Amino acid sequence: MGTMPSPNVIAAAISQRTKNRRIAIFGNALPLRSTPLVSLEEYSMIDLLSNGRLEAGFVVGGGPE
Repeated sequence: MGTMPSPNVIAAAISQRTKNRRIAIFGNALPLRSTPLVSLEEYSMIDLLSNGRLEAGFVVGGGPE
């Protein structure tokens, strides 16, 4: 999964320590998660915690496919 096992946890922490900066997560590989809905639910929670400052993206593929 790269050098950071869960970028969503760091984004949630950043959301509580900043007030006016955008928060970008580009790199959650959906095929590596148990279900894609987990990522979407986490993104939704971070977006709420940050008052709409989250920008999220997904990588294409991931792993040996």
